[in-house]
Amino acid sequence: MIKTSILEYIGKYNNGILVSVGLNFDSKYFEGIFYYTKDQVFINVDSKLEELIKCHIEEHPDYILIMEDIIRKVEPFDKTYDSLNEVNWDILF
Repeated sequence: MIKTSILEYIGKYNNGILVSVGLNFDSKYFEGIFYYTKDQVFINVDSKLEELIKCHIEEHPDYILIMEDIIRKVEPFDKTYDSLNEVNWDILF
């Protein structure tokens, strides 16, 4: 199973929250971006992780478990959204 951790709340973007996540698989570490709103969730992971698991993350047999694990770890949307700043893309890139 891919183990997850919350690294940093990046900020608000397009009525949702961007979060940097850590992913551990087969003793290797990868990073990804998790995005969530009140009713939607998305994840984007390092392509090297997808090469290692030999599929897109959404096709992985444990995808639902991975997403549920992250959802349990992030702060509730309603509690967090107003406390965050808009994403400053100049700082990120």
